[in-house]
Amino acid sequence: MRLLLLTSSLLVAGQAVGAGTTRSGDHSITTPGPPAVAADRALQMDYTIEDLGGTYDYTFTLTLTNGDGSWSPGQGFGWLLFGDAMSDCSPLENFAIDPDDLPVGPWTDLGSSFGYHNGPTLQYVLDCWTPSEVGESLSWSGTHDNYHSDILWSSIYTCGGADRIEFEPANLLSASSGPQVIAESENSAGLTYAHGLAIGTPGPAAAAGPKALGLEYSVGESGGLYDYDFELTLTDGDGSWAPGHGYAWLIFGDAMSLCSPFRSFEIDEDSYPVGPWTSLGSSFGYHNGPTFFEVLTCWVPTAVGESVDWSGSDDADLSELLFSSLSTCGGAPSIEFQPADRIASGPSLELDGSCPGFITVNVTNATPGGSVAIVYSPSTGSTTIPPSYPCAGTTLDLGPVPTLLTTVKADKSGHARFDAQAPPRACGLYVQALDVATCETTGVEQVD
Repeated sequence: MRLLLLTSSLLVAGQAVGAGTTRSGDHSITTPGPPAVAADRALQMDYTIEDLGGTYDYTFTLTLTNGDGSWSPGQGFGWLLFGDAMSDCSPLENFAIDPDDLPVGPWTDLGSSFGYHNGPTLQYVLDCWTPSEVGESLSWSGTHDNYHSDILWSSIYTCGGADRIEFEPANLLSASSGPQVIAESENSAGLTYAHGLAIGTPGPAAAAGPKALGLEYSVGESGGLYDYDFELTLTDGDGSWAPGHGYAWLIFGDAMSLCSPFRSFEIDEDSYPVGPWTSLGSSFGYHNGPTFFEVLTCWVPTAVGESVDWSGSDDADLSELLFSSLSTCGGAPSIEFQPADRIASGPSLELDGSCPGFITVNVTNATPGGSVAIVYSPSTGSTTIPPSYPCAGTTLDLGPVPTLLTTVKADKSGHARFDAQAPPRACGLYVQALDVATCETTGVEQVD
């Protein structure tokens, strides 16, 4: 990190950062006050959008127009953000730039800024593009999952006395196709989009309370990620359900903001199908979150207590989640921003290493300070622990005559670890762990 004071408003990251500060890499810049009113600037950004079928290709062009007459030779522009937002995250978060377009002027990579400005950022941020004449331009392209017809951009660091540019609207020149509106609303801010479809959701969210559906989830940590298990159940908690009612456009991790609390949720492919749904997309607009792709296909439960479940992973541990069902069938009322219930997660097992060789057995979410039994068998199956043994009556997902490898004690966080040298004869065995305090079992992992 270079401890260099660049200007009176440019600070090295690690110093005090206020609400009006933007950070990128090792640098931060203060941007006090509201954004400038949209008007002609020295630079103009234009863009086009092409629908690739489930994803969108964006092409950007940045041109020195000197529209405000402020530019003079020798002036340059750096710290360039596109899809900028004065909010928690950018509408173009996770934008994937075409690597063939790099370098873009002096910038050789794409990063991101956060804080007062948020968005994809061409970097190194303190390098300036110094055009030599009016009309000179740069261009780049890339893909994003969502269609955005309103994009802001900024250049918050400049050289040679050039004026800084903040939250300037980019010009959408053309789009091969935009989202198809299937339900209209007078309040355009209340439109929710999902893969080419839009639904009007005007007005505030319904008051929290029992609904026809309930969503429960548990979270377990595994290898730096968090594993989520979801179960959606017809509870008829509000008495509104009737036979033939169905529910669709299911969003979990929903948020009435630019971004869902899930930033990179990946579903376990083994979860499919989830009721009638076979793939996962996302919604954005008034509702934002992971969305089962078949948004107009209804799950039609036949009795109270019926459920569907799925699992996946994300890099965030979320203690609070909302869910919605925006499209329904048979006259069922829609559900918006309903709290999901987080329930305690059972123990989970992970094997690290290779066989033959050094293997580490990790068990997480066990009872803190409790004993964990590690058991193995040559095959999977169903075996009940017999009487006189701890956790008698518990069913293991192992074949006949499981063998106890060892018992280890979990630490105060519920993590139990066992290290062993696996000989060739251990390769291919199946391993399961048992929390002796609760008699809960983990999934089964194979030694390989």
